[in-house]
Amino acid sequence: MTSVTEVAEDASHNIYVTGTISNGVSGSSGVDYHTIKVNYSNLQVAWKKSYSSSGNMEDRANGITVDGSGNVYVTGFTSSATNSHDITTVKYNLDGTQQWVKTYNNEHNGSDEGSAIDADNNGNIYVTGNSHNGSNSDYITMRYSSAGDSDWIIFYNGPNNGNDRAFDITVNNAGVFVSGQTDSLGITKFTTVKYGQLDHPFALEYLNDSVPLNINDELIVKFHDGVIPHDVIDNKSRRAGYIEDFLDDDVIEAMSDKIGTALKHLPVYKIFERMTSDDTLSITRLGDTIRLEDYYNTILIALPNNIDELAAVDSLNGLDSLIEYSALNGVCMLASTPNDAFYVGTDQPSLNSSVFGINIEPAWDIEDGKSNVKVGVNDEAVLWAHEDFGDGTFAGSKIVGGWNFKLNQHISNTTSPGGSHGTSCNGIIGALRNNSIGIAGIAGGNGTTSSGCQLFSMAITIQNFFVPVSVSASAIIEGSAYTPDGSYGYGLHVENNSWGGGLGGSTGLNHNERVLLRRAVRTCWKNGCVFVAARGNDGVDELFFPASYDHNFVLCVSANGLDGDWKDGSDPSDGLSDFTSNFGDDVDVTALEQESR
Repeated sequence: MTSVTEVAEDASHNIYVTGTISNGVSGSSGVDYHTIKVNYSNLQVAWKKSYSSSGNMEDRANGITVDGSGNVYVTGFTSSATNSHDITTVKYNLDGTQQWVKTYNNEHNGSDEGSAIDADNNGNIYVTGNSHNGSNSDYITMRYSSAGDSDWIIFYNGPNNGNDRAFDITVNNAGVFVSGQTDSLGITKFTTVKYGQLDHPFALEYLNDSVPLNINDELIVKFHDGVIPHDVIDNKSRRAGYIEDFLDDDVIEAMSDKIGTALKHLPVYKIFERMTSDDTLSITRLGDTIRLEDYYNTILIALPNNIDELAAVDSLNGLDSLIEYSALNGVCMLASTPNDAFYVGTDQPSLNSSVFGINIEPAWDIEDGKSNVKVGVNDEAVLWAHEDFGDGTFAGSKIVGGWNFKLNQHISNTTSPGGSHGTSCNGIIGALRNNSIGIAGIAGGNGTTSSGCQLFSMAITIQNFFVPVSVSASAIIEGSAYTPDGSYGYGLHVENNSWGGGLGGSTGLNHNERVLLRRAVRTCWKNGCVFVAARGNDGVDELFFPASYDHNFVLCVSANGLDGDWKDGSDPSDGLSDFTSNFGDDVDVTALEQESR
């Protein structure tokens, strides 16, 4: 072993040591993670394991912990040719068998290093370290489940945007404590940050056990500016808390009187987690400057289950001096998955047929996708490592950016999306063309001088295919906006939305629940961003949102079959015979829907 960095002990007093060891490659100065278990009974080595990333470069283990079941977790950083350092965490079981490896690389593609790790009594794993914010480093703290799923990530940036480095972490019933040092104007201070934990379960409420209606016991509440103190809104480290952390006592008392129940210690969640009170202007796609609405005053409040949600909404909407509006957190669903067939021959007829498809080839003679066009796909997270997008690395992918709005992390860190819907949608739009692989994206470039449009994956789903209004609205607004200093927004030119809900069909979404969604779509339009939305797949002409909003705001898309007519699901030759497109006067264009062949 070249060096030892930390030692841990399990409940049976066995000892675990981690550090580094030379990778033994001739001519290489690289090192690997190295972890050893020593039995307490005889002080003999029970097992030893090494971990190396690709390239035989510098991989350093800095921290180790053992959970109550004897699983061993090691964190540190790994290096590669394209990234400086990435936080990498490895799990071993009791016998030393590797269970999973999780890597974090921030959106700036800068240096990220894990320094310490701890476990709680429920098997959750907490990693802290340093993450480069584009100019210097911040504390980063993240939680993984025992299965390796990312639960949350949070940063701490000290005063005056100095260099901040976290050294250690401990977790107990009181919270998560991270200690390190912060630098401000040349002065270094030892700084400890405490985080409380508040999980956001997103429990669905159904009508007749089949139609999802809303997120159970959650209210969207939009306050007037100044009701929520700006220092609370502007603290990006405070993503959630309790009602007394967000609102003054007199406001809580007024709300309690209106509802008829004392509102004490209720969980509260920010909806626009990365928007602050300073984010008031946006530069549109056309270069105009517009004013952004104060969405930062919109929060989610989790009610006790003994309070009537609808009655609470009506009551709070009567507090005109404090509250602009309140609503249930409605839920939408993904629309049907686009085809994922090959373009060769008749395998991708939705593109190459001049009878019932879009007859794309004459259009490609004029334009095949420009790299200065930014397209966001509000959907499931994309599998950015898919061969249709590049070489398997994020740096070499057509997916150039995006955000997972449920997990609050850059899309590059979502490596295992829950389904294929988002990947299929991104592929139809911009999969690489003329690369002899898979499908041809509509704006996928020419395979030589152009790689086509830029794709941004904006992950908005929970439980694979449900879309809460609170999450979708956040993605729509942040995707279309772009503040003058670049601190908020993506400045997308097009947003694709293959999801929705309405008064009938597979989802329910009443007028009250659509207030925030409608405003988000309007803000997208004001930013000059083209908002494309699917009409839905229930075979009805009832309104379906966001597709059925004003024609000025939305490009509404329905589906046709192989016969060129409305896709009614009656002709097996159309494929997907159980799929029937919605229809109505609000439809702008239709596109062929056909299953893969």
